[in-house]
Amino acid sequence: MSTRIKMFRSWIRNWFLIDILALGTGATSTAPYIFFADQLPDTYTSFKDIWSNLGTEILGVWISVRVIDALIRAREERHRVRNNIAGNLNFMMEICQDIPPHFDSWRINDIGNELMWFNEKRTATIGSKQMGKFFSSEERAEIDEVLNRVTAVDTFAKQMQSIRVNVERLSESEFRWKSPAEIEELFKATRRFNHSDSGDDAEVSQWLAKVNRNLKLGNYTDDVAENVTELIDYVTQLVTQAAKVREAIADVETSLARLRRSISTDD
Repeated sequence: MSTRIKMFRSWIRNWFLIDILALGTGATSTAPYIFFADQLPDTYTSFKDIWSNLGTEILGVWISVRVIDALIRAREERHRVRNNIAGNLNFMMEICQDIPPHFDSWRINDIGNELMWFNEKRTATIGSKQMGKFFSSEERAEIDEVLNRVTAVDTFAKQMQSIRVNVERLSESEFRWKSPAEIEELFKATRRFNHSDSGDDAEVSQWLAKVNRNLKLGNYTDDVAENVTELIDYVTQLVTQAAKVREAIADVETSLARLRRSISTDD
């Protein structure tokens, strides 16, 4: 359904009777006065005054009502659009916050889908007009900043996924089962860090240090040492990448809080 048809139906539903009665009465009172009032004798002065006032009063009230309604509708639309945008961005932030500690693939995919949907909506004809009409240039810059930071979360989290695949590959290989106890503990600590609320990077770093020290001391056979070097590299990347994700999430929270303050203050 076209916008014009929607506007016409809205007018029929909300304003048809008021416009017909007010505009019709005002026009039918004012037009004859303009053309015929001067032809009446002076004895009809009081009647001419009432006649002129009646038409102008009706038209004045009708214009005032229409102007006030237009202002109210414009304010309501502005409030709705601004709060919808803030709500969409807040939903993205909540998805970002839910990514750690499990870093589930479906949550990370949700971020990418939300970003794509929001950008499509924002760059559409109606969306771009609303952004330009209801947001200042500073607020549009703040929205871009929030989106950039959400994109950083998405990028870092996807990079982390690829690193986790490599750690899981080593975890499921024969190398794990013939490794010393500290390497097994490193695998367990890394899994807790990746898949549960109880894991933390301090525990992973502790076992990383032990394994790395034994590697440098030459305590592993050549075949184990090769895989240990690879494991240390991947786990180190994993911890670093997780920190980047959490830092990016904190940046999203800060940027969005600033935008929400701007929206709430203006409203």
